[in-house]
Amino acid sequence: MRWACVVCLLAPQLAAQAAMDAVRAFVADVRQPGDERCRKLALLQEHAALDLATALAALRDADEALRRTAAAIVRHEWAELPPELLQGLDESPAAARAVLEELAIAPRPAAADWAARRTQPADGRTNDERCLALAAQGRPFAAADVDLLLHTLLSGQAGDGFLAAAAVTPADVADAMLGRLHAGLLQGQVDLVQVGPLLDRLSNAGCKRLLGLVVTLPGPAAATICQRVAALDASLVRARARAMLDGETPLEALWFAYAGPLLDRPERRERALRLLADEQADARSRQGAFDALLQAKVVDERMIDFATADGADIALLQRLLDAAVDELPGPRLVEWLAADARRSTATVKALARRAVLGEHVERALLGVLAGQGQPDGVFFEAAAMALVQRGSQDALERLWPSLRGAKGWSDYVDALGRRREPFVHELLLTELASKAADPAAKALDDVRLALVAFGDRRQLAELAARAKASPAGFVRRCRHFADPLPAPLALALLDDLPRVADDDVAVEMTAWAATSTDAAVLARLQQVWSADSGAGRGDDSRVFELQEVALRALATGPQRTELVAELRRAIAGGPLPERLGSLAYELAATTAQPPSAADLRLLAELVLLPPLGDPERETRAAQRWANGRFGFPMMAAVAQRLRGGDPAAVAAAFGEVAGEVLRDSRHTRISRQRLRVLWGNLEADRGVLAAVGIATAPLMLALPEAAEVGVGPAHWFLQQDAERRADFAVARAHAQKALGAMLRLPEERRTARIFLGERDPGAGRDPWAALAAAPHRLAFSRAKAAGNDAEAEVAATLVREFAGRDVQSLVSLPSSKPKESVR
Repeated sequence: MRWACVVCLLAPQLAAQAAMDAVRAFVADVRQPGDERCRKLALLQEHAALDLATALAALRDADEALRRTAAAIVRHEWAELPPELLQGLDESPAAARAVLEELAIAPRPAAADWAARRTQPADGRTNDERCLALAAQGRPFAAADVDLLLHTLLSGQAGDGFLAAAAVTPADVADAMLGRLHAGLLQGQVDLVQVGPLLDRLSNAGCKRLLGLVVTLPGPAAATICQRVAALDASLVRARARAMLDGETPLEALWFAYAGPLLDRPERRERALRLLADEQADARSRQGAFDALLQAKVVDERMIDFATADGADIALLQRLLDAAVDELPGPRLVEWLAADARRSTATVKALARRAVLGEHVERALLGVLAGQGQPDGVFFEAAAMALVQRGSQDALERLWPSLRGAKGWSDYVDALGRRREPFVHELLLTELASKAADPAAKALDDVRLALVAFGDRRQLAELAARAKASPAGFVRRCRHFADPLPAPLALALLDDLPRVADDDVAVEMTAWAATSTDAAVLARLQQVWSADSGAGRGDDSRVFELQEVALRALATGPQRTELVAELRRAIAGGPLPERLGSLAYELAATTAQPPSAADLRLLAELVLLPPLGDPERETRAAQRWANGRFGFPMMAAVAQRLRGGDPAAVAAAFGEVAGEVLRDSRHTRISRQRLRVLWGNLEADRGVLAAVGIATAPLMLALPEAAEVGVGPAHWFLQQDAERRADFAVARAHAQKALGAMLRLPEERRTARIFLGERDPGAGRDPWAALAAAPHRLAFSRAKAAGNDAEAEVAATLVREFAGRDVQSLVSLPSSKPKESVR
């Protein structure tokens, strides 16, 4: 009987052991799918059943994903790295590299000696692999380390290992390498792309030294290096440009790229102009001076001569015209108008941007137009448009008769209507009177619209009356210039809809009418939205388009409250009809910015409530977008309105709705993918992301499992929430779960980048290592709060073990001395 009791007590343990043995066998079976083997390996770690033999076998496996999974687990979760593990790594180059790639970003003190041994030469070990180990040892570089980096670079063996080491090279070490790097570049021994990461590690003093040497390098290489330095500290290259312009250093093409903003003094401009006029000077330096002067909008005869010299590229003149057409003298513009086709074309196109054409230019344009004889030609159109937009009253009165009947008539009239000089109004009225005998002429509508655009709305009624016979594009232009439309005219447009055959015109007429905020107009639009006014005629697509237009107006008016209520009733009643799907998007898109409390409540309901009444649609969506990274378009629409909002208000609204949903037995109908997509779309606003995430994470974890969708981020959000409340035990538990869900599997690395952020260990930022250290950091905080110094010291040691190069994880520890990051 006693033995029977013992067997009963041991049975669950034996069953669990058998289950774990089966999982180990699955991991070892190379015939199984690679992603499933990775998941099973992670499952072993989750149950504290990942033994040394299984881990080593995974690290040595031919499947790269399995190796990366095992290496991530070892680096981020194994507090001890036994000698047998490190010895086993030495016996497999693939296993050693997998672990070194993790340690190169986030070193472990426990592996420092092993990594240091891997920096030594050995049969079959490349210099690039030694560089990887150099980064992984996590110690200050010695002289021999510098030699290894340089030898790897100069011998052409630089790869990922070299890049990993370069990314964490201390500034003083990078500065010390500068001379040899410069020599290698000068002699063509190294590629600039490969040496770039080392140059990025230079201190400010090192960058200054580099700029002193860079002028000896070939032009393209020197320019690229200057761009890199400018990205780090623009003041350094500006200082060199200033010294050049002030005569302290020779004029060099290299520094002119940064000289434009500094050409604010006559003596500096004159120095650049003298170089530009010196035909014996270096061509690159002259071109650089031209570019800098052009950036400063300096116009001088020497600039013009350079741009129009014999053999000069027409692009120089085009750039001069684009940058300084207002500053160029009229006689020069007249000269170019009469020159060859390329110069005249470039000039006439630029004149439309000149504020005042001037008498000489106007006379030349009118002369050209008089001799053109082709009112529909490209040159004619450009010259005529310049006069219409910028010409004087006299020039326009002389030109206008020749424009009647031209192909670009509508454009000319539209451009004229945008001017505000009094004579323009008179010219338009004269044109209107001249066509009084033919009031239905299309050209007359253009004049009417131009008068409305000018501010004379006496022709507005006629435009509205003729809208039903006008092209859709013209009605759209009317809406642009006559917004809002008076209520009587808006109602007349809606009355005309049944007599309009063209669907596009009907839509534009409705949109024009919808610019009115009059109660009677809004009531008619409500009828259009309800599709019972008979305003639409034809098939269902036309009715739908008219409803969309009406809805856009109603959603921002007094009817919004009623529309919201209608939508809520429909959501509560079950699947949304197609018509009300548009209503949901429109109400989301028209929330106030920043959203009010009522708007935030609505947005939260749009996220969480529809699946309760339409589980079939939710199931289809989850199957279609199974990984939770995209899809669910309403989530993107809601996120767009939430970004920039008040995190506290967002948290209150989403917390309230999420709590109500959790108490609803139907909450399991919501897919995890829905929430995961919403979170991902909030990545750009970390404050709102945290607010929504903390509010909805309990709901996420209460939903049926969908692989690992959303688990890691949910625990990460709840860790933050518990830590803010100083509930360190709960925070630690969530941190442990988040760590396992986001850092073990290669396929979850993308999730880690979205939620944790990018890693930059050279700058002392590594949110992934920070998450690995988080359980121990929280244990440290808990121990300190309880006054348990011994436990706190143990936890602090583990924080230092897992924090890698992340400074923020170390600064709270009393005895830690994290390295200061450079750049």
